Amino acid sequence: MNELIVLWWIVIIVLIVIGMVTLCFPILLIRLTRASVYRFELPLEEAMNKSISIDEKLFRHHILSGFLIFALSAVALYLLVFTLDLSRVSMQIRNNPFGWQSWLFESLLTIALLGAVLGVCAGLVMMLKPSLYKPLEIWGNRWITTTPESLLDRDLSGEVIEKWIVQHTRLFGVLVLLAAATIWLLVFTR
Repeated sequence: MNELIVLWWIVIIVLIVIGMVTLCFPILLIRLTRASVYRFELPLEEAMNKSISIDEKLFRHHILSGFLIFALSAVALYLLVFTLDLSRVSMQIRNNPFGWQSWLFESLLTIALLGAVLGVCAGLVMMLKPSLYKPLEIWGNRWITTTPESLLDRDLSGEVIEKWIVQHTRLFGVLVLLAAATIWLLVFTR
């Protein structure tokens, strides 16, 4: 419980600092947002437009890569089916006061089992007949460009919010301080 209180205090302090900085120095927020565009978005766009291909290496050694996929998936499947003590895990989950953990555990276990079975099948196909992957490889290797002209129909709601924050930095600072006060009232005053 003490760790949770410390976490809430850290969140409140960070929100207060952000709110005070945007109230006192609104131009700083504008400079930071402009710097982030040049520092992060432009190199990210260049990196996303580079083509990376491992197909030649993967299919040149298809027996080895298929065997590795098959073996690792088979080990995961064996561990999930035969060595996982479900009664012990379910007992620990029942003793926990939160109700969402049991369905989360069952969902994750189902996903892991399906992934392991799919991995065993994919490894066998890769090892024995890799030409079955040809249509999937053609579909997966199609080029998707990230140039601004191709992204005209994208969701711009984040950009609208960023522009509003830059235009109303003092109001944003007040809203952040109100959020910090609300969290403090909800968490620490009972």
